Amino acid sequence: MLKVEQLHKSFTLAGRAKTVLHDITFAVANGEFLCILGPSGCGKTTLLRCIGGFESYDSGDITLEGRPVAEPDTDRMMIFQGFDQLFPWKTVAANLEYPLKIKGVASNVRRQATERFLHLVGLSGYHDYFPHQLSGGMKQRAAIARALMLEPRILLMDEPFGNLDAQTRNSLQKELLKIWAQLHTTVIFVTHDIEEAIILSDRILMMLPGGGIRDIIPNRLERPRRPGAAGFAELWDSLYTQLGDGPARED
Repeated sequence: MLKVEQLHKSFTLAGRAKTVLHDITFAVANGEFLCILGPSGCGKTTLLRCIGGFESYDSGDITLEGRPVAEPDTDRMMIFQGFDQLFPWKTVAANLEYPLKIKGVASNVRRQATERFLHLVGLSGYHDYFPHQLSGGMKQRAAIARALMLEPRILLMDEPFGNLDAQTRNSLQKELLKIWAQLHTTVIFVTHDIEEAIILSDRILMMLPGGGIRDIIPNRLERPRRPGAAGFAELWDSLYTQLGDGPARED
């Protein structure tokens, strides 16, 4: 289980301290799909980077199975925004093999893992392609496959589909849920899109503009989910209202 307890973080801008995360406390169960939803600038990405070990914080604790999270590690792999996460000079296969290669994993084991995860993300047959030969959606599939090569406990995803067209985005949401169902990897997924949060999540962590938590909402809609399904519109309306205004939760 991942636990975040009383997390605070601030930046200094123009000589003044600006709080970006305030008293953040929540837990994520193993195998859970948690979406972090909130308006731009509310600290979603900063929170994700703290969990990934890429950002320090002023106070509080982040632990995974009781161990402090203090720096990046292969138990937490992060998918960033944008399509430039792959090494442009390496083929798709070489990109996927790279994290295993630097760990000293034998070449035959690397090849087997590459075959497995390319098939899992729907890129079988694209071993010898270079990133510039792939569409945006295919690059994201390859980035997800590379992150999964190390079999992390947690996959951290920072609006990974935000730059895609609607059709590709919908397709990758379905693919991600299929992968999650097969591997049972914990996923923490940042988005500002209400529909995406409803389609993907087990729970939705709603953030306040000031960097706190407004609420954590269980998503009990039956999977697979689509906008026209029973209860979808009601949950969307509730989340939309909370995004606009309302008091923060009280623990």
